[in-house]
Amino acid sequence: MLTITVPPVPEGCTGWRKKVTGTDPWQRGGYAVLGSKVEAGRELHVPVGTVILAYDKTVTGQTTAWRGSRTYEVWSTTVTVLVADNRAEGGLSEVWKPRTGRHQSAFSDSFLGRLKAVLDQVATCRWCQGQVVSNGTLVGRGSKIVAEHTTECPPKRATDGDTCVDCGKTVVSAQAERRLVRKDGGRWETRHREDCLARPVRSKEEQDAEWTAHLAAQKEAARKAAEEKERRRRKAAERRAAKEQEEREAHDLEQARVANLATISRVSEELYNKGIGGGTRARLCEHTDTLEDGTTTTRWTVEIYGGSSGRGGEVDDPDLDTIEEFTRLPTARGTYQQYKFDPSRGTQHHRTRPRTAVDTCPGENTKHCDECGTTSSPGGWMAASLGLACSNGDCYDAMSDRTGRHARRHHR
Repeated sequence: MLTITVPPVPEGCTGWRKKVTGTDPWQRGGYAVLGSKVEAGRELHVPVGTVILAYDKTVTGQTTAWRGSRTYEVWSTTVTVLVADNRAEGGLSEVWKPRTGRHQSAFSDSFLGRLKAVLDQVATCRWCQGQVVSNGTLVGRGSKIVAEHTTECPPKRATDGDTCVDCGKTVVSAQAERRLVRKDGGRWETRHREDCLARPVRSKEEQDAEWTAHLAAQKEAARKAAEEKERRRRKAAERRAAKEQEEREAHDLEQARVANLATISRVSEELYNKGIGGGTRARLCEHTDTLEDGTTTTRWTVEIYGGSSGRGGEVDDPDLDTIEEFTRLPTARGTYQQYKFDPSRGTQHHRTRPRTAVDTCPGENTKHCDECGTTSSPGGWMAASLGLACSNGDCYDAMSDRTGRHARRHHR
């Protein structure tokens, strides 16, 4: 920034001062000069190349109108165009000073055209044609004054494939720049950003070849990784298939062993239990059976229970109170997972049976509840004989007149 002093208004004159930013050919008089007015004699901090316009008017006499007797003043105007110049005393250099006489306009079309040319001259570097904002200086005098960047013009980014004038190698745009050499009218030269003579830089062709080799290596590594992943997947699938085959063979041997052996007792455990809508539930149970030879075997059952029933006790859902038995846990689990929650299940009036724990049979010679298998209850055997076993959460010590859940599981 440069400190300047705005020229004062001469004694006996009137006028104004303006910091010019442009011209408007559609306006007339001083309104055609765009910018902001500044106070005469004031110090300003402005960039080099700022244009200041000083307008001074002085009365030179009086005259009478050629028609009539009215008199009016006659004046002459002086318009001074100055430019902020760090070489000039006071920071301002006079470009030109046109003077207009009687009946002449100070802001004619020719004046505005020349003022616009001055604005272009002091705002554009004469070497690189770039805008000079704060890092510029002025050269020349008077109407031939022009601007240029201080020391050197800003560099530009190089283009891929340009040749460095120092090392003679082709460059990559991100590693080089173009600088203006102010000789013989100015010329642009491409140079590496780093000292390519002290530290050699690879040419664009060498870097392209290295990058191509790097991409090929990455592609080959990805291919090998995919092949290794596929090999591991196949090996895991083979191990899984061998394990499943071994389990099937062991299962077939176990089923052949227990096929003709009677079950002495059964211990059951509930593994999963879920609601599937309409008061109906599904559960997966694991049963450990003790056989007549003293050995044990394991079976699994999927049971659907609860659900809706009519007022007379008839069951509306044909799948209600069904039990499926399996000899392999994966098959039982798959069947259990096929039962999904359905909110439309059991839309009629229904009565939900209580959820009870998996029971064990106390034996055929002991009187116990046909529904849950317990042997004692405050209700007695009378209600059980009427088919009301476990209807309200009570258990009875006598058999009811219909087959209950416990009987279907243990007394088949």
